[in-house]
Amino acid sequence: IDLFNELKQVNLKGEWVVVLAKNDKDNISHSLCENDILELEIPLKTKSKLLAKMNGKNPKEIYQKLLLSQS
Repeated sequence: IDLFNELKQVNLKGEWVVVLAKNDKDNISHSLCENDILELEIPLKTKSKLLAKMNGKNPKEIYQKLLLSQS
């Protein structure tokens, strides 16, 4: 916005291109991976349903694997 205000005040003739780069802090991932879900303190049933949605697998099979991994 500051750049836009500066450019409005300058007498520019011809065609101009302004290239903007995104800040690294804006590149934060906003998605969950399997490990993120596994680390959540939520019931196994909920975890298995989330993982099944992500992977297109059977929630009951995932639930059984989670049960076995806890013991």
